Amino acid sequence: MNHLISYNESTNRIVLECPSCERELRIEYNPLGGELNCPYCSAINEVPDQEQLNHILAQASTAAPLSEPSLEELLSDDDSNNPSVSEPSLEELISDDDSSEEVINETAQVEIKKSPGKKRIKSKRAASRSKRPRRQAQKSSSPLAKIVLVLFLAVGFGAWFFLKDKDTGNALSKKGELTEVDKGISENSGLVSQHTSTTNSPTSTSSQALIPRLEKSIYIPKVAKPNIVFVCAEGISTDWLSAYKGKELTPNIERLAENGLLFKTVWMQAYEASSHASILSGQYPSQHGVYQSLSGVRFSAEKAWTSRLAEQGWACAFYGKWPFAENWTQQSFGFSTHGKKASQSFDFMKNQGSNPFVLYVNFPLDKNKAYASSVRDLDRFMGELQANLIKNKVYKKTVLIFTSDGASKQVGQFAFKVSKRPSGVKAPAQARANRHKLNDLGVSVPLIISAPFLIPKNGYYTTDLVDSSDFFPTIKELCGLRISNHQIDGRSFVKTLSGDLNPLNKRSWIFSESKNEKMIRDWEYVYYNDKKYFGLKYDPLQSHNLNKIRHNDKVAPGARDRLKMLMKRVGS
Repeated sequence: MNHLISYNESTNRIVLECPSCERELRIEYNPLGGELNCPYCSAINEVPDQEQLNHILAQASTAAPLSEPSLEELLSDDDSNNPSVSEPSLEELISDDDSSEEVINETAQVEIKKSPGKKRIKSKRAASRSKRPRRQAQKSSSPLAKIVLVLFLAVGFGAWFFLKDKDTGNALSKKGELTEVDKGISENSGLVSQHTSTTNSPTSTSSQALIPRLEKSIYIPKVAKPNIVFVCAEGISTDWLSAYKGKELTPNIERLAENGLLFKTVWMQAYEASSHASILSGQYPSQHGVYQSLSGVRFSAEKAWTSRLAEQGWACAFYGKWPFAENWTQQSFGFSTHGKKASQSFDFMKNQGSNPFVLYVNFPLDKNKAYASSVRDLDRFMGELQANLIKNKVYKKTVLIFTSDGASKQVGQFAFKVSKRPSGVKAPAQARANRHKLNDLGVSVPLIISAPFLIPKNGYYTTDLVDSSDFFPTIKELCGLRISNHQIDGRSFVKTLSGDLNPLNKRSWIFSESKNEKMIRDWEYVYYNDKKYFGLKYDPLQSHNLNKIRHNDKVAPGARDRLKMLMKRVGS
């Protein structure tokens, strides 16, 4: 039987003592009794029923009350049960007896020692609150130091601007008269040029360019009939141009990028003639039928944008290597003037005066050992071309387009370090050894456009997607052509040139094909008609087919199905 400690009738609760662990167990009393497991030691304890409880209470009534004391008993004034200390009288408090003061002091000290208060533990938030006034005081304690610092910075910047303007004036006075190119910029183009010489800057590749870097003026009016200058190099990749971080110095092409807009993702077709046909027609090879030869051609030269502009009053000229067979002549595409040397185009521009004109240049490059030398010749031609546009007072109303009809077989070098390729990954030379074997590196080309009346800010680049069929609708929109009887596969990128950032106004895929091969890509993936599928973001050399390896790319399956559907619709 357990030891009963107390029983409260008002609350009907009893307090038992466990005989095993000697701990108190407080439970609600059940008159029927029963058994109770101790929560501390799991011992079985017997709970007395009503008869046993009455018997225990009757036996303990003579010894001491087992019930809990009532409120009256707790508040009783019995000195034996509740000893209390009487309050001192007024005379005792006022008395000057030293002994009483010492007793009181000792008593107070003893009480403090007996019941020391618990040490308060401050949280981090409370500690930060306690330090906040101190921090605010420190911040507001030195307003004079702030004023002195602001005045010091103002004086320093003012002195720097003064010295900078002084140095610029000295440079102009030392330089003397402006060159003919600078005069054309300052007087006629409406652009503010930097007349200080930049050839002394060793860090800038474009410092060796023939024209200075130009800044846009406050306002350039829109041009209703702009001049179109289209320069297409014969097979050059981005790794041969310093504007794309290539090691080969091409300062004039880099200066064109500083004065215009650079595109990073541009595709052409597998063959030179196929690329030029898509540029002029706005169609893919499956529509115009031009591959290596002109057999099965369904494209009419009279529908090219050059022919249509010639009908509207533009003077059209072609210089350089003719990309088509002899049965397609320059006159059939609207070119009233043509020549084999690109440098002859300067006389053509000079003779046009204020009339709108179209200049189409296909610049040939030596594909053998002298390839690097021909790249430098191309860069020199681009510098002279820009200088002549400024000299002839037509720079501000001219759209200058520089691109290529395909990638180069020769592999250039980038100025930055390339990480070591993992095992099994092809080198760029192996990936594009055969230009006509369709792959991303074989059709990726540079594209730089200068249009002072359209591009809002110079020296920027874009990752928007462009392919060879997009030039036709772009020039059609710039020149205001109305065409209703011609199918156009491409999409205009005038929104990109004008600085529009809305992705809905731009295309989300580009397409390229040869006679038996087709490929399509978006921003991150490329899909081939032989079911090869690569992630260009982490596999730019296309060495790991996502259709044959296990991967954790959760976006790849959906993107593949979308590209596959687009290829069926476009290539059919």
